[in-house]
Amino acid sequence: MKRNIRILGVIFFVFGIIFLLNSNLNFTGAFIGSSNAFSSSFSLILGIIFIIVSFIVFAFTGRLEDNLVETEELEIGQASPVIIDTNFLIEACRNPAEYKTVMRFIKERHDYGKPVIVPKSVFSEFKFISGDEGEKSRIKNLKEALAAYTTTLEDKEGDVLINSDARKKSNHMAEYILRQTPKYLAYKYLSEIDKGEKITVDKFLGKSRGKFSTVLSEDKYEENLHSARREYDKINDRAGIKVKNNLLSSYDVSPADIDILSSALLLKEIPQLWGNRPLNEIDIITKDSHLIDSSKIFNRTHPGKNKINIREKI
Repeated sequence: MKRNIRILGVIFFVFGIIFLLNSNLNFTGAFIGSSNAFSSSFSLILGIIFIIVSFIVFAFTGRLEDNLVETEELEIGQASPVIIDTNFLIEACRNPAEYKTVMRFIKERHDYGKPVIVPKSVFSEFKFISGDEGEKSRIKNLKEALAAYTTTLEDKEGDVLINSDARKKSNHMAEYILRQTPKYLAYKYLSEIDKGEKITVDKFLGKSRGKFSTVLSEDKYEENLHSARREYDKINDRAGIKVKNNLLSSYDVSPADIDILSSALLLKEIPQLWGNRPLNEIDIITKDSHLIDSSKIFNRTHPGKNKINIREKI
């Protein structure tokens, strides 16, 4: 919008100059006839009008740009806390465009005094595993930017004393919620299969009732169990122990998952950690189904509490 208005101002200015030049040329031949005199006067007036309008447009564009910057600063200044998950960062480093977006986002939040929260366990999980040299370089640069421009709740403990009981409580609640998700139930199922238990999905689902949340449909749990079993069977006959263990670990609740959800719960209980004002929402940027489903469980079972939003992109 700003660009289009600025172009319009340039067009008005150019036409104004053209009409002024035209009026000057007409004045040189004004003595030949009255029509030339009228034409030169009209061109002069029109040229002046176009130039005045162009200056008005330029001034309006400047005010519009200032307003947009002020609005952006206000939006970030009043923004909810944002916590970023490991897998989101890794996926972003595989895409140069997404990587640039993440880098710009964390820098802007830092500059406006509302830094992104990245728990320490996320740093330990965020590392180069496989890929090209470009991805390796992006991960290295992003880790440096995260260290420079983001924060952890531990960084804030110097200003606000986090009661150890509050920390333990939020960790316990986070783990309890995460262990009700379909993905974690799939981990429990694969663990039994890996131990040699011959148990069908239906039978395992039947004996697990009461251990998972009623907020999510039973069909979703069943679908996750079938999907996990297919994935396990696909690699079982030709893969080594390390590959199978990696698969099981991918379904388990990780320390970073607990840390991320626990941080959100702790922010909710101690608003002093975020500018000493009540929080209506807390955002978690992730593509991990553990955290996506756990937020649904929390928001439904704690309707009077602050909402935890899941965003899959910035």
